[in-house]
Amino acid sequence: MRDDEQKRQEDALWTARGALPPDLAKLEAELANLPLPPEPDWGKVVREPVRVEFRPMPLVWAAAAAMLVVALGGEWLVRDRATVRWGLSGDLPVPATSIYSRTDGIVNWHTCLQRSSDTAENIEVYFASHIGLGVNPAALWAVADRLSQPEGEFKHFDRSGPFAIAYGPPENAQS
Repeated sequence: MRDDEQKRQEDALWTARGALPPDLAKLEAELANLPLPPEPDWGKVVREPVRVEFRPMPLVWAAAAAMLVVALGGEWLVRDRATVRWGLSGDLPVPATSIYSRTDGIVNWHTCLQRSSDTAENIEVYFASHIGLGVNPAALWAVADRLSQPEGEFKHFDRSGPFAIAYGPPENAQS
């Protein structure tokens, strides 16, 4: 019996996890015995010169497109103009909550702020990305709290909860 076990171990191919199953070991042995493809005749290989053209125009267009994205993002519009921000953040006829992050990376957080009132507020969520805000537990908690309010009633968000550390203070969220 000991000789059978020793022969089986000698025949098996081993991996880091142990012996391969017999069917894989057989396939591995067959693949190892396949002939290699013939070596090409490098004297007959014709190599065409590769021509690389440098065209600066696409770079100029890319830079112009980047400036256009920044301009359309509104950062230049609202950064230093409180009156413009005030006009953009007008009162809505319904209760409204803006949930935003300064670390969004896509949307300028200044454009997310609305004028705080009896029926409107801003909630800053720390360390949330643009895509990640939709799955951020603190943001989802705030959304659930806002949606759980009875119709016709509005109370400001209570930042003391399981995610209290993830919210900015209300005084930082003023437009």
